[in-house]
Amino acid sequence: MTDYRMGTSRWWLMLFIVLTGPAVYAQDVAQQIRRLTNAQKLQVLTYFRSIGSNLDRELLIGYQQLDQEAQSKALRYIKSLQPGVAGRSERTTVSWSADTLNFGVIEEGIVYIDSVSVLNTGSTPYTITGHQASCDCTVLQLPGYSLLPGESAKVRVEFNSIGKSGRVQAGIVLQDNSIPNARTILYIKGTVRPRQGIQKRPWD
Repeated sequence: MTDYRMGTSRWWLMLFIVLTGPAVYAQDVAQQIRRLTNAQKLQVLTYFRSIGSNLDRELLIGYQQLDQEAQSKALRYIKSLQPGVAGRSERTTVSWSADTLNFGVIEEGIVYIDSVSVLNTGSTPYTITGHQASCDCTVLQLPGYSLLPGESAKVRVEFNSIGKSGRVQAGIVLQDNSIPNARTILYIKGTVRPRQGIQKRPWD
């Protein structure tokens, strides 16, 4: 059985050769790629697409580097996105590890970071399409893809306490395709203690 697994650098090398041709020295390209962060690599991909990269070819190369089990999951994911799949419902059920994040007591100015997990317990992909927060003090990092039945992912939440004081409760509404209301509400609550100022000595 052929093993399609390969390192990240080798995958990028294949992509560079496909896009630029054999004139590019493979070793030089690999060295350049290794110096990039993952975020920078995604920027490069976006740039490639803007100058004519073939997205279908990129996806195929990515698929070929997966092992057999991962390829099976990837194919199932691709099929789940196809329109008009017979018997597929539009909504699904999900289970959250928690619906409230309690940060206790923190001092004003601290950024509280936590996460909750969501599990797709239904029979159709789960997708978060947007969100709204009752306070601009919260920042979310959401999964950038739909979750297949049985898959889970984390939602990262940041709460910035700058300018806050006393008891705080912020709500976050996630627009999704969950049953029964096509939305999920998460809460962040706790108490923000005013920052203590520097007290001057009497003789200062």
